[in-house]
Amino acid sequence: MGVILTKDWLQKETNPIKICSKLKDYFPPLPAEAIHQHLVRFGMARSIRKNTVKQMIEKKLWEKVERIYRTLKKEWKGPDIPIFIFPVEASNGILSVDFNGRSGLSFSDKLFLFLSPTVTEKALEAVLMHEYHHVCRLYHHDKDEEEYTLLDTIILEGLAEYVVQERLGEDALTHWMTKYPPSQLRRWWEKWVKDDQNIKPDEEKYIQILYGKGFYPNMLGYALGYEMVKTFYQKNKRAIADTFTVSAKTIAQTYETQGDS
Repeated sequence: MGVILTKDWLQKETNPIKICSKLKDYFPPLPAEAIHQHLVRFGMARSIRKNTVKQMIEKKLWEKVERIYRTLKKEWKGPDIPIFIFPVEASNGILSVDFNGRSGLSFSDKLFLFLSPTVTEKALEAVLMHEYHHVCRLYHHDKDEEEYTLLDTIILEGLAEYVVQERLGEDALTHWMTKYPPSQLRRWWEKWVKDDQNIKPDEEKYIQILYGKGFYPNMLGYALGYEMVKTFYQKNKRAIADTFTVSAKTIAQTYETQGDS
C-alpha cells in the first residue's frame, strides 16, 4: 500500500464530501459526511482549493511522504498501511503556528496527513514519524480506541514525540513538550493525573487533562507523556522498535520510581 494518490482525487473533485465518499470502505459503516466531520476535527481542510492542491503537487509532498514512510517501515518492521494526504485547514491558527502547517490522524490500519504547501521538510518528516509510530504501537496492542485509558494515550503521545526528538532534534518538537519544567510536571502528575490515569475517552476529564482544557495547563497530557517517556529511555536503553510493546504502566512505574530515587 503506502501513499494513496489522493492528489488525483483532489484534482478531479473539490467537494470534500464526495472526496470522503472514496474512504467509506476504510470506515464501515460511516457515511461520507461523518467521515468528513471526523477528519476535519483533526485538521483536514473544510473546503478544497485548487490552488492549494496545485502547490502541494508542485512541492512533491506525496513523493516525499512515500520515501519517508518506506524508510520508517523498513527500520521499524512496521505494518503496510494506506496513507492519505489532504490539505490542512489553513484558517486554523493553532495548526498554522503551533503545528507548522501540518497535522495527522492514526489508526492501527491507516494514517492521514493534513498538510500545507508551505510545510517544511523537517516538519513533514516529524509529523509522519509521529503518526506512523502511533500506527506501529496500535498495531502491537490489540485494544479498541474506547478501551484506551488516559495513561495509555499520554504514553502513546509521549513515545511518538520522543522519537521525533531523537531523530530530528528538539527543535522539531511542538513547543509545549519542553514548555514546563520536569519538577512542575511531576507535581501535576501527583496532583491531577495519577489518580485519574485509568479514565476512558468518554469521560470529560480525559480530554481536559490530555489537551489541557479548563484550568489544566495547555497540552498537559502531551507534555507529561513526553517527560515520562524521556525518563524511561534514560533508565532503559532500548531501540525504538523494542518499545512498541512496552506497556504504559511499565513506563509510568519507571517514572514514579525515578521520582522516588
